Amino acid sequence: MKKIVLIMIMLPILAAAALLTMPGLRRLLGIDISGFVVSQIEALAADNINPTLTLESATYHFPTTVSLHGVKLTKDEIEILDVETVSITLTRYPFKADQVRFGSFDLQTPVLNFFVDAKGDILGWDDFVKSDPDDKDDDDSLDASQQFAVEKINIKNATFVYEDQRTNKDRMTLDGFNMDIDTTTCR
Repeated sequence: MKKIVLIMIMLPILAAAALLTMPGLRRLLGIDISGFVVSQIEALAADNINPTLTLESATYHFPTTVSLHGVKLTKDEIEILDVETVSITLTRYPFKADQVRFGSFDLQTPVLNFFVDAKGDILGWDDFVKSDPDDKDDDDSLDASQQFAVEKINIKNATFVYEDQRTNKDRMTLDGFNMDIDTTTCR
């Protein structure tokens, strides 16, 4: 009899705990999980790219969309990317860290700055991806394919800014650039 009573008490507790981990219910109850997803994005950026990622705000849209607002990438105090809004579609619900997997990116009004220094290096872009020779043998490291399964990248109303310090010319700007990349047609 005691086992049945214990089971009857534990069953609702376990059910409530399971339901609170579901993003839709968490949103309905006012528990925001955008912070969790943003922390995963920031951790991935810190681990894999050299520029620093900053965000003004983020929102989670059930079931698998995250919108980032005021996205900036800076390297050595030089802003190399400024995006008004980035919408990211995840391939599955963000229950835990190892399940955050990116399916598509939609960038609205990005500004990409390409500043060439006196040596001919493009500041912030030449060494964009971190290289860590010690990480190659690390079994705990996630393969990039475990985090990125990108099928689409949409860029709307982009501006490219180019300035070459070697030529002392004015900045060149290309704006109104749109691009859609769909990798599903490449398979």
